[in-house]
Amino acid sequence: MTWDERQRTIFGARALHRRRELRLSNAELARSAGVSTGVVTKIEHGRPVRDSNLEAVRKALSLELDQADVRYPDEVELVMTAVAEWILSKGSQRHLAALEVIRFIVARGASVHNGTGPESSSSEPEG
Repeated sequence: MTWDERQRTIFGARALHRRRELRLSNAELARSAGVSTGVVTKIEHGRPVRDSNLEAVRKALSLELDQADVRYPDEVELVMTAVAEWILSKGSQRHLAALEVIRFIVARGASVHNGTGPESSSSEPEG
């Protein structure tokens, strides 16, 4: 089976999340799956690996592996497309627009992880 970059990235994120959920180190997962730690790292980073290695890690983590299901939800695809179009519309200033998006995402991630973002609040959003 041939996976595209997005599918590998999504599965890799799921594998990383599951490994952490199981409180396994990279080396422990590798040992359990019978693969190298480098293979585990490649999978978690969405890089290509042999199908047999992917299957071994999938089994070790008890994850489902449905290629059709390993995709971004339609809403995420829509937002990604809109942001990409907005950045490209900035012409020669597109690099600054991309940095603006990155800064927003990083700040948003920091606020969620620090307990100051909207998800950490029990109140309803204003509007």
